[in-house]
Formats: sequence, structure tokens, C-alpha cells
Amino acid sequence: MVFLPAADAIAATAQVVVQSALQQWLGDLIHLQTVQVIVEDSTVQVTVRYVVVRTQQQQVAQFTGGT
Repeated sequence: MVFLPAADAIAATAQVVVQSALQQWLGDLIHLQTVQVIVEDSTVQVTVRYVVVRTQQQQVAQFTGGT
């Protein structure tokens, strides 16, 4: 990741951290489908798609923050 632009490094790191944390802490409650991280200028947008195990309903959660 040393040679990647800062935005790519932030996106890759955030994706791994979010995905790992969700699987560790909520793995018995949700089936994680995708974690997408987009970095533009000073904004980070994280989109998480998952299925709730109990109801089998697909959900999408989106979070936006500054870097």
C-alpha cells in the first residue's frame, strides 16, 4: 500500500477493518454481502450490504464522514 495514492490506501484499509469487525461482532446476526468504500476529496463513504439472518431481509447501510 506504500505506493498507492492516499485515497486508495484509506479505502482499502477501511474496507478490511469494517468487514472484519462486522464479521467478528455481528457474524451470527447478519450475512455480510459487500463492503464498499469510496474516498473522494476529504470524504469517505462506506456502503454495507447484508442479510439479516433472522428475517432473511436484505439491508443496505451507508455512512459518510470526513478524513
